Amino acid sequence: MKHTAKLLLKYARNGIVSLRHLKQQNYYLFKVVLSNLAVVRDTLKRNGIEIIDDLVSWCNPETIRYYLQYYYGDTVNLTDLRTAHPAAYKYLSQEGKPYEHLRKLGFNVIYNNTMSEEELVATLASRNENGKVKLDRSLYLKLFYRASLKGLDIESYVQQLGFQIEKIDDNLLLYLKDVEGKSFYEIAKIMQVPKSTLHRRYQKLKQEGGINDPCRKGEGQR
Repeated sequence: MKHTAKLLLKYARNGIVSLRHLKQQNYYLFKVVLSNLAVVRDTLKRNGIEIIDDLVSWCNPETIRYYLQYYYGDTVNLTDLRTAHPAAYKYLSQEGKPYEHLRKLGFNVIYNNTMSEEELVATLASRNENGKVKLDRSLYLKLFYRASLKGLDIESYVQQLGFQIEKIDDNLLLYLKDVEGKSFYEIAKIMQVPKSTLHRRYQKLKQEGGINDPCRKGEGQR
């Protein structure tokens, strides 16, 4: 079995051997391994190599980490995972937020649109006007990802980077929503602020009674 284990090493990827891929690449070796799986697995394990049986359902706590390691190494691109390995993404989603589960499994997580912190600082600096930075949806999502890694909200994270976020114009938000009757989607396009941010701010203003709420009697008259 030592000879078989040695042959398997060239089929290892990121320290993992996939039985499904082995079957496609070397059917004879695959049959030998399958008939002596426990012994071969033990021999490989002593050399730091794991075998995953991905011929059947592998979406379970014992094999999901090895499966992801095989395809991604130590850094999982969550955008790619969602499209290239939907079953794995679905499994992670059932366990909660996929990126949180991946981090618990020991992986670094990136997205196709992920910026490094250095790139974020440069972007914030380029948008810094009069000491304030205005966020659009794209930048908001990038900041949200980085802030969540540090356990911070976006405003605190941006302050940590040395900048201040331009505050939402509460009066304009209330006017567009309550007087003009616009949707949050329409307001987001007008104010260039993420829709989810506007919705949260609007709900908070309503709970607090509004700030110069144009719908309150005697206020906001045009």
